[in-house]
Amino acid sequence: MVAEDDKGTGLLDTAMATVEVTDPRIAIDKSADPASATPGRTVTYTYVVTNPGGGALRDVRVSDDKCSPVTFAGGDADGDRLLDVRETWTYRCAQVIDSSGSSLTNIGTVTATDPTGGTVSADDSETISIVLGATFERTREGLGVELPRTGAGVAVWALTGLGLVVAGCGLVGAGRRRRPASP
Repeated sequence: MVAEDDKGTGLLDTAMATVEVTDPRIAIDKSADPASATPGRTVTYTYVVTNPGGGALRDVRVSDDKCSPVTFAGGDADGDRLLDVRETWTYRCAQVIDSSGSSLTNIGTVTATDPTGGTVSADDSETISIVLGATFERTREGLGVELPRTGAGVAVWALTGLGLVVAGCGLVGAGRRRRPASP
């Protein structure tokens, strides 16, 4: 700044200020395990939250429009309760599937307070397939599949099997009778 005093002498004054430019951002990536389920089964959603922006974020909250409660599972490496840049936090929520549709979509949302006091947020959706009529279970041997009951009783299956065996024996016997005799 340039000015003159009352005697006409020029005066010069300078001032400097440092301004920190922030680029607050937050990201969320939602996944489901398993990716498909039958009604009555539990699906566990995992939410991976990162800070790809500038400056630590506080008051991080994750919610889901169809699954509750969403709980913190870990990731605050330094224990300062701030989502630092390049830090990854994980949250989880378990949901019992009660829908009878062919799929279920829900949305996970994360919000936080940035260094300037503003709010940042992001969301991600996940769709799972709902399998009707079959039950899938993990066993020690791998994935076991239980097919739906069709209403046919054990007696019907036993008689069908017996009929197939008798028919097979009849075909074998008929084939032996048609062979020409050996000289």
